[in-house]
Amino acid sequence: MNRIALLTITLALTLAACSKKAEPTTPTGGGAVASTEPFSKTMADAPTHNVPGTLEMKPPCNEAGYFKLDVPAGTAFSIDVTLSGGSAMIDVTDANGKSAGVSTEITSEAPKTVTSAGQEGATFVTINETGACTGITATVATK
Repeated sequence: MNRIALLTITLALTLAACSKKAEPTTPTGGGAVASTEPFSKTMADAPTHNVPGTLEMKPPCNEAGYFKLDVPAGTAFSIDVTLSGGSAMIDVTDANGKSAGVSTEITSEAPKTVTSAGQEGATFVTINETGACTGITATVATK
């Protein structure tokens, strides 16, 4: 084998070894880069938001809007939700979509605080406007 062929093979093997795909990481709390989008229509595309933080959003009408919270598993947090009108549902789920047991309806007349703990794998929050949708605004503050 000539030197050029040997150098080409060595270079190809070196580049292949350096291009290892990064492993996904589990949220550690406080380390996420805050998203500019408040929510997504799917869990797979859900933006991650830091705790504490405040989001202003127009929840989707009668369908879930998803976002993730960067909070370690088992760590307690709360979500204060205030609506400009109407009503909305909010739920905290794990990475498989299983409810953490805090699904609740909120109305503009009765803002609520939801308390939960970080879920194993990821902590998702779903929110949606319910009833006759009017395009309300929700303020979601996490602590």
